[in-house]
Parts: sequence; structure tokens; C-alpha cells
Amino acid sequence: MTTGVCARLELLATDDGLSDQGRFLVRKKNAEQVDGVKEYILSVVYDCQATHHLLEQASADVPYTINRAPMEDGTITLSTAVAYLRTERPPSWPLK
Repeated sequence: MTTGVCARLELLATDDGLSDQGRFLVRKKNAEQVDGVKEYILSVVYDCQATHHLLEQASADVPYTINRAPMEDGTITLSTAVAYLRTERPPSWPLK
């Protein structure tokens, strides 16, 4: 039996999960922060495939970036970054 991130990735990758456009999973890229930088991998179902994107924050008082593209000023927590991607979406973001 798999647990944790592996189980959630398996759920995302199942036929049912891949048919659910916009389903997502956020996981840490590294077990520890390097030089205070927070890095996460955002896996999102788009066009019946899982796509993977880098969510990164250089320090606690600056906005997150998605694939190194800046997000709006208010995205200083992981929750606000995910909420931003659900509603505003940067121009390069595939999901509309």
C-alpha cells in the first residue's frame, strides 16, 4: 500500500483523475529549503495529461513565481498563490 505523496500522485494519474481538468497537487520540490527559497512542484491536469510547474518564493516577503514568471504582489503564501492560479492566472498559464 502506498501512502503520502506517492498515493496522491497515483490518484492524479488515474483515468478518473486525468479526466478532471484543473485537478491539482502541490508538493515540496526538496525536503529542505536552500538559502531560504521555498520550492514546490504544482502538478495540474490539463488536456487529459498531468503537467508540472515550479512554484517558487525567494523569501517570505516577496510574491511567488510560477515557472519563474512573477505572480501578483499579494501571493506571499502558498494558499494565496494557489488561489491566484484558480482565478486570475498569468498570461502563460494554460488553464483558462
